[in-house]
Amino acid sequence: MKFIDLETFPRRSHYEFFKSYAYPYMGITANVDVTGLYDSAKAMGGSPFLAFLWAAATAANSVPEMRQRIIGDRIAQYDHCDTAHTVALPDGTFVNCRTDCRRSFAEFQTYGKQCQEEAKGRHGFVQPGADETSLIFVSSTPWITFTQVIQPTPIPADSNVRIVFGKFFDQNGRKLLPVKAVKILDGESCIRRETALIKVGVSDRNARDEVIQLVNIFHAKVIDVAKDALTIWVFGSQSKNTALIEMLEDFGILEIAKTGTLAIERGRSTIYDDNKLKEEYNYGKNVL
Repeated sequence: MKFIDLETFPRRSHYEFFKSYAYPYMGITANVDVTGLYDSAKAMGGSPFLAFLWAAATAANSVPEMRQRIIGDRIAQYDHCDTAHTVALPDGTFVNCRTDCRRSFAEFQTYGKQCQEEAKGRHGFVQPGADETSLIFVSSTPWITFTQVIQPTPIPADSNVRIVFGKFFDQNGRKLLPVKAVKILDGESCIRRETALIKVGVSDRNARDEVIQLVNIFHAKVIDVAKDALTIWVFGSQSKNTALIEMLEDFGILEIAKTGTLAIERGRSTIYDDNKLKEEYNYGKNVL
């Protein structure tokens, strides 16, 4: 584990903004084609759930942001994150089972079953002495096909990644599994832009001319003119927009309206492609 230097962390402002939110999470639910994964597990007499678990854990661990956790006022990045999933008991309750995905697909089947049996014989829901900070929490509702799900979080909120599998179903000869997951685009593989509207006070003609000069330098536009104010529209990267805003602060910014960041992958790749992002991410994703 290492701590990230916030002084050079490119997402520092986002981190400081959202860390005070009661629910600072973003999630998405998608139906993932698990036909090949299901068939492979069944062919070896294995568990489809353990196959899904292995694939999700392998994919999540390949993304650095999925291995980052907030510890106090610092951001830690783990080298690897184990998973903790629920295992049903005969009395209707369940226990928590911890697994390490750093095994082959076939080896994980045997290893996962052993972990589940050990968990069933343990007293108490949580594994004693386990450090939960680095864990990826995985749940399953195999009796429900859902389109969205809200998961429980502690107070104060933690920063653990959470993944939920629903009941898989057949559609056009394929098996689809509802999976609540997060899609992350890295800076190199995508184009990111945001829009901002900035209202600036201009006290005299000289100030107005200086503001217009800055607008032209940053390839922005003046979209509204008043006697003592200019409204500016700027579209570009976050760094470009932030730089313009900082330059305009000397004149007195009256109001700012900003969109969130828009992102799209470069080239012909889209968010619907199965083969994209990093090779190690595909290693876990392709089995899905």
